[in-house]
Amino acid sequence: MLVAFQPGARMEEVAAFLKRHGAAVVEGPKANGFFRLRLSEGADVGAVGERMKAETGIVSFVQATP
Repeated sequence: MLVAFQPGARMEEVAAFLKRHGAAVVEGPKANGFFRLRLSEGADVGAVGERMKAETGIVSFVQATP
């Protein structure tokens, strides 16, 4: 999963977001501000992505990646 967090997102909010969605940062931040996340084994990537996108106060971009 590729995500970009809102500029004002605090570390505690990001950590809680990752925990809620069973995700871990595996790469980033890249120069463009994107992070690559790994989801829990067996996670429904589409469903998790939709739930992540709904959290507009924390993320500004979410895209499922292979």
